[in-house]
Amino acid sequence: QAARMIRTGAVQQSGEDPEEMFREVLCEHADTLLDCTRIQYEVITMEGGFTDFSEFPPEFNEDGDLVGKGFSPGGVNDVVLIRAIYRYPLMTPIMGNLMADGPDNTKLMISTVVMENEPYDVNNDEVASEM
Repeated sequence: QAARMIRTGAVQQSGEDPEEMFREVLCEHADTLLDCTRIQYEVITMEGGFTDFSEFPPEFNEDGDLVGKGFSPGGVNDVVLIRAIYRYPLMTPIMGNLMADGPDNTKLMISTVVMENEPYDVNNDEVASEM
């Protein structure tokens, strides 16, 4: 849902802080199962389009935290990579022995979306004439 807000231009045109709006929507949908304060994310406009995907692998520091590349939701027709990272705490040592792959008995969960923003800018005559 948060990615869709970027794709449709709702985040970019809201008049609010785009990153704060994205985080609010992300947390609104994730908060029932996850601790939203532990979700890490990055939003990257890929200048070379879809072919740039391999240029943006996730990077982690020595503590296992995402080394994010910032928040750049792009504009009309831009290709954007959205990556969310969560280190899910495993509750029991047995599960940790079987599944943990991170510090403090955690399992790394990654969600990545690469999409092209919609032509949402109706004030742009060129885009409006294409609609």
